[in-house]
Amino acid sequence: MRAVFLLAVLLVFCSRAHLLPLHLRYPASRNRIAWQKKSVGEENDVLWGHLCSPRLAWLQPQQDARLQCEIFGPTGTILTWYKDQVPINPQQMEAVEEATNSVAWKGKTPRATPTGVSKVRVRSTVYIDCASTEDMGEYSLKVQTPDHRVFTRNFTVTFTSDDGANPGPTCGIGKALVTYLPRIYQYAPQALAHIGHDITLPCRQQGQDSAVTWFLHNSPLPQDSSKYLVLSNGDLVVRRVNTQDRGMYKCRVASTLVNGLFDQIRTFLYPML
Repeated sequence: MRAVFLLAVLLVFCSRAHLLPLHLRYPASRNRIAWQKKSVGEENDVLWGHLCSPRLAWLQPQQDARLQCEIFGPTGTILTWYKDQVPINPQQMEAVEEATNSVAWKGKTPRATPTGVSKVRVRSTVYIDCASTEDMGEYSLKVQTPDHRVFTRNFTVTFTSDDGANPGPTCGIGKALVTYLPRIYQYAPQALAHIGHDITLPCRQQGQDSAVTWFLHNSPLPQDSSKYLVLSNGDLVVRRVNTQDRGMYKCRVASTLVNGLFDQIRTFLYPML
């Protein structure tokens, strides 16, 4: 009976899950850096993007919100969120490490790729569902480049006295069932890869009983290929990038319990000489 109830709840929720008003109340910080217009001559430079949430964010009780930030940096950069100095999801660090280690391809060891040659614009999110006082605290995003340079941005999340807003949709199903929603919390809207080198396109998801599928030009990528590898954390490794690899990649995370319940993102890959 519990399984039947779970499926029924998710079916009702799936039609609006990807439309939740998840932004924090106040506008993003004015400390904006448009990465397309900045000089990134240093291979391991990290630039903060313009979509970062404000350093001081106010929540209403039972609000659905998200704390987010974006960076532009070398592929293999590790992003980890903390709340009160404790990793929000310790599995994130293990998953990211997997993407930066050597991966066997068809029993062969891939050639070494120069660190920091390819760059990605990574957007990372912390979902706050049906906000309560437990969500208040000091948050931080730690960014570590492949050469172990560390950059940090801090955020304070607190409550406002205004309680006139209606409860968020996640309040109606409870946080336990929310864990079954497939949601992508980290991805790259854009990536720049030098021809001949490898690049990793992130697609980190949270949600029990879900599966990841990558597409190029809306066609599923072949699963048995020496060109592509989908890591267990959802990231896609594109080997030896060439001009034909240019285009829009799509990562879809779909529930294996409820047909039609999914989240998806798009990444545009630019090969460069």
